[in-house]
Amino acid sequence: MSEPPRARDAAALVVDFGTTTSAAIVVAGEEAWPVPEPVTGAASWPSAVFWDGQQLLVGTLAEQRKRSEPESFAAEFKRGLAADTSVVLGRRRFRPVEQVVALLAALRAEAERTHGAPIGRALITVPASYGPSDPRRARMIAAADAAGLDTVELLPEPVAAAFAPAVGPSFVAGDIVLVYDLGGGSFDATLLRIGERWHDVLGYGALDDCGGREIEALLASRIQAEGQAWLAPLLSSAATSPSDPAALRLGMAVTDFAQRLKHQLSVAPRSKTSSCPTPRRIGSPAPTWAHSPRRCSAAR
Repeated sequence: MSEPPRARDAAALVVDFGTTTSAAIVVAGEEAWPVPEPVTGAASWPSAVFWDGQQLLVGTLAEQRKRSEPESFAAEFKRGLAADTSVVLGRRRFRPVEQVVALLAALRAEAERTHGAPIGRALITVPASYGPSDPRRARMIAAADAAGLDTVELLPEPVAAAFAPAVGPSFVAGDIVLVYDLGGGSFDATLLRIGERWHDVLGYGALDDCGGREIEALLASRIQAEGQAWLAPLLSSAATSPSDPAALRLGMAVTDFAQRLKHQLSVAPRSKTSSCPTPRRIGSPAPTWAHSPRRCSAAR
């Protein structure tokens, strides 16, 4: 990636809109550069929103507020695009497409800041399962339009992956490639034929409810089942209603802890951590978790 060019070439915003994180680059002429997350400076943005009573905060700003008012926080709203059923955030209701608009608008605003000029074109990656008649395609385009991007194209994620530099020998025209994509919210497998300038999707299969979040849910379930002794203080203080802020905070704490374990267990067979989401008695040992391959509950 290069630094933003001085010339104000017609630019396009390229967005990888993910279930759990999103990323974007600005392409202007022959140059391209990432759109940094304003708070962290990282290339990826949490796909999250938080209603503060006046506006929807997005990304890290939303993540930072979720523990204080968990009932005003939402993530993984990409999964809700099919039904587009509204959810309550604070005292207002927001449809998933409106939450997508908020994140795309923030990406566009930051992209325009780095580019120094308006950007109205966008290329957004979507799962291969978003077929021509899938309502999620129309809603993603509508969200981009509402975010100020008036020219929008959608690109299947496996096609975008095949354009990336390969590890080992490069692909050549005519190659048949199988692309596996285990994302935060889905698992896709797509068969592609490599072309000179474009790749053709020959077939695909998708599990829309089997991704990194399901792995975290399995870990969280095991943590709650095997960690009753050190979870008991918070379990007893949390309200019985799953929508109560105390219960939501506990769920977030366990899920965040499970995510850290998942990351550790992806590179090591065992993880021993003292970063438990609840206080433990002084002198009690930290739990040790072992990696045990498990199928997603959605796998068939």
